[in-house]
Amino acid sequence: MLKIITKKVTKRITRMTQIKIVKQRALKAKTNRVNKPKQIKPQKPITKAARVRNMRDLIKKLGRGIIPKEHSSFNHFYELIQRHPKNESIIGVGIHAFKIEYDYISSRTNTIILIRTDGSRVRFGWNENNWNKTQTRLLTEAMRNAIEPTSTEYKKKQTGLICCICKNDKLSYNKYHVDHKIIPFSRIRDAYLKEYDYESIRSFIPKSFDTYRGFTLFKEKDSGFKKEWIYYHDVLYNHPEDYQILCASCNSTKGNK
Repeated sequence: MLKIITKKVTKRITRMTQIKIVKQRALKAKTNRVNKPKQIKPQKPITKAARVRNMRDLIKKLGRGIIPKEHSSFNHFYELIQRHPKNESIIGVGIHAFKIEYDYISSRTNTIILIRTDGSRVRFGWNENNWNKTQTRLLTEAMRNAIEPTSTEYKKKQTGLICCICKNDKLSYNKYHVDHKIIPFSRIRDAYLKEYDYESIRSFIPKSFDTYRGFTLFKEKDSGFKKEWIYYHDVLYNHPEDYQILCASCNSTKGNK
């Protein structure tokens, strides 16, 4: 009987000793463990589309007024101008401040003015999407936007919107485009510009443009060119049979055909 009790006590002591040894080893390992620094994942660079959206929201939030170097939002505009492909010529002798003011040219929105340290001022486009566009592309966009009211009028007169190619009639209003059905816009544009293909009048073709909410517009000084272009288009190509409704997808696939 005594032997049995002794064996049980011995087993219990042995078990307790093993547990104690395991705990001591675990404590020692924890003490000697090297704490590795946490790996900080690099932040993904912000996209151009997000930057444009953020800048548009910031301009709307701030409203019109001077943005001096002490302003909490100054760095946003400073970083913007540093990304501009013509930043050196725009900055000139140095930046004194930025200013958001009424765009007297487009008469519809605000514009950004850079005020130099010598007091001179220069207006620059804040929409990065328009910085690297070619002159030909900007001219095409301005010509398209100039005749937008006529195509919009055609769209409004439709009793129901349905794509003439895929027959989709379930899309939202903005997903339907007005397309030149018979003669594509590119050919109409080229035919009109050919009228200016003479040395004496070639200089009348606009070379710089304004922007409004991402849309390229003719400057006020080129209003004569704009009016003549609209008249040319409306007289020759602004008839119901010249248009068709396409969804955005089909219009993109069709291209200049």
